[in-house]
Amino acid sequence: MEAAKTDRAALADVLKNKAVPENLVYGAMIRLGQDGDSEALEVAKKIVNHESKYLREGAAQALGYFSDENVLPDLRTLTSDREESVRVFAIQALGTIKSASREKVVEEILAKPSLSAAEKVATHGSLYRLRSDLEKQKKDLEQILILAHKPDSELSKKAMLLAMSLATDAKGIKDLMIEKIKQSKDDNIKAVAIRNLANSKDQWLKDRLLELATTSSVPVKIAAVQSVHRVCPESRWDLIDSIIRKEKEESVANHAFEELLFLNRSKAVSLLEKYKSDSSLSDVRRKTASTFAESIKSKPDIDVCK
Repeated sequence: MEAAKTDRAALADVLKNKAVPENLVYGAMIRLGQDGDSEALEVAKKIVNHESKYLREGAAQALGYFSDENVLPDLRTLTSDREESVRVFAIQALGTIKSASREKVVEEILAKPSLSAAEKVATHGSLYRLRSDLEKQKKDLEQILILAHKPDSELSKKAMLLAMSLATDAKGIKDLMIEKIKQSKDDNIKAVAIRNLANSKDQWLKDRLLELATTSSVPVKIAAVQSVHRVCPESRWDLIDSIIRKEKEESVANHAFEELLFLNRSKAVSLLEKYKSDSSLSDVRRKTASTFAESIKSKPDIDVCK
């Protein structure tokens, strides 16, 4: 409630032509825009042509939450902004509310010969959200996948993340994530792909989780370890034991301990009791084992891998 008051005060000052820090205006526009607030609409429309790229980006995002009759002309203006980032935000905003009018506008944008790759990703993403025609929607997803399959780049990463947010279970998306785990040099991309495959309980990931958890970089190891209770590989106990005993990075080992909270309680407690008195483990690991043993004993058995 207090935050909303602060946001409204900031927008009211803008409408009175008072100086307000850009970051306050940006956040207030978007937060209140999501609630359909009339002042957020008024401020966003006022700064469509503001000299600040940052504020125009915020205006584009805020305008997407309002009805077509109020915002389509302004969003059209922002899709032709001199700054690519503003154009991308405006295109994405058009995909916020499903309507035939918005779909037509975005199709017109797609027909422009000078679209950047980032604008193409945003355009196909918005069209996917706006489509009622499933065949057209499928084609939009295919275009996003083409961009995502390009060699490692910020654009490829954005396209992949967009594709996963739109249709995680689509076969093309799963193939893309597997490809990225195998070939990407960006560990963050690999980690995102692992977590998304884990959410869909993917068999390919399940078969390779032990390898990923023990022979990869730290971000990839953590993503693999955190996926144990989601895909429940047969090797889950060996995986956790291997990490706790052999992993040098403490953060990875801590995630292995946390996974025990999701597995068979009696077996987890038995394992932790062994670790507590195992002189081959560091003092830190033995202390962590003791803490988790006491914690698990007081919790219900929620073995998610039954």
